[in-house]
Amino acid sequence: MADPLRTELKAEIEAVIAEYTKPESGKPPYTTAQLLVMAAICSGKTDVTEQGTLRWLTSTFPYYAQHAIDEFIARRSSGPHFYYGNDQVAPDMKRTLKEYDLPLQTIRVSPISYSGTRKQLMLSPARIYLQSILEYKRQGTFGFLKLPAELRNVVYEMLFIFHEQGFTETWHESPRTLPCRDAEHYDPATSNESGAHRYNYQQVRAPSTSKVLAILRTCKQICNETMPYFYRDNHFRYETLDAFSSSISSLNYQASHRVQNLSSLYIGFRAHDDEGGYVLEALEALKSAKNLRRLELNFESDDEWLKMRPKMRRSLGSRRTTSFTKFEQIPVFPPLAVIASHAKELIITGDCPQIEAYLTDEVKRLRQVKADELEQAAEAVAGPVKRKRGRGKDGATRDIEPVKRTKRQEALAAKAKSKTKA
Repeated sequence: MADPLRTELKAEIEAVIAEYTKPESGKPPYTTAQLLVMAAICSGKTDVTEQGTLRWLTSTFPYYAQHAIDEFIARRSSGPHFYYGNDQVAPDMKRTLKEYDLPLQTIRVSPISYSGTRKQLMLSPARIYLQSILEYKRQGTFGFLKLPAELRNVVYEMLFIFHEQGFTETWHESPRTLPCRDAEHYDPATSNESGAHRYNYQQVRAPSTSKVLAILRTCKQICNETMPYFYRDNHFRYETLDAFSSSISSLNYQASHRVQNLSSLYIGFRAHDDEGGYVLEALEALKSAKNLRRLELNFESDDEWLKMRPKMRRSLGSRRTTSFTKFEQIPVFPPLAVIASHAKELIITGDCPQIEAYLTDEVKRLRQVKADELEQAAEAVAGPVKRKRGRGKDGATRDIEPVKRTKRQEALAAKAKSKTKA
């Protein structure tokens, strides 16, 4: 029995695309992602596949049918050995299937096997995804800033906070990815165990930063309200120093105040990843992120840094001609220790006991220095407690009573003391 929602959506889509199903109608003005969702609804198939989508395109739109024939003839005429695939009709179809915003659900073929997957359409999200072409354009404006601040914050959280595993970036030219949860798997063989219900995650292409932060361009008030959400409440994973240095340096160049809002980072430190020494520039920029909630550092080993190649030593600005003997000699580690001292939670992973010992001791030292500075600042602001002097009955000079501090001095002293304890 056909799903009523699917039948209704199919009727709406057919009414919208009717003018483009006629000969000589030209190319339909829809994105590949919109065509993919429409094909999944109108084809009546449960699973969404690249072949099924292209079959629906060529059978529905004369433009794509003729385009497929022209491409086939052109490539067949190029010689006896030719390649003709689905990418000749819709070149970006493979990339579109991995988009984060698509209303698709990935399902494993078997609860035990991880080799095969299939994608299924979610009808309710699909209706929302196609609303720009199925609904009339609305007239007028909406007073968003007239909403209470609490409701605006809810909207900002929905727009900017993504999966807790965060964005992953492997190198500077690769797109960011996000984990997308598969459907829940139930294994009756382990129904009485904690592993009966399992979730698997696959990496999908994350939306571009310009698209995510588009609302920041509306006005200064919205920009100031929304800016912290994306960088403060999301986790960023940099698998290589190349990805870390290029991303942080670029972010600092475009808007340095965005770096200050970063709160959760994972950085994979490999001595061979950064040949240009841009990591020092990125670390210097990251020093301004003093509200780090979580910092995770991953190292392969101690020797990869102590015994790094001469070319890498020169790229870091070191003039040593021999291997390093201490980590404080490596230009990367002193600024890294400063950044680590700002983090409330510091996690160091990998086979690196010497690195872990150095960073742990250095972080303790830097925090103690900071505490001493705050304590001295508090004493300087508050000033010494002065006492009035007078004569007693016996004529001797003595302290009578302490001079009370002003309210401002008391407030500054209390503030400094609370910072010292924190």
